Amino acid sequence: APDQSSLYRGRDGVKQFFATVYAAFEEQRIDIGEIIEGGDRVLAVEGWRVRGRDGIELDFEVIDVYAFRDGLIIRADGFVDRDEALEAAGLSE
Repeated sequence: APDQSSLYRGRDGVKQFFATVYAAFEEQRIDIGEIIEGGDRVLAVEGWRVRGRDGIELDFEVIDVYAFRDGLIIRADGFVDRDEALEAAGLSE
């Protein structure tokens, strides 16, 4: 089961997520690396670079799996483990 503290629902939830990220960090940058398509799911390898208000910089990779319906994202799940993300996207070998 997902950690309920990191579960955001609907448009308001997406707005809340990004408001939280923007409030926590002075600078944020997300670069999309690899994209793998699989039916109604897309896996995106994202490189995140953030700088906190204290000046500390972090670089890390997040693998998001996006589910689509009628051309709109209906769900996004974040992973740090590539194999777990591939399995969630239905793209594991």
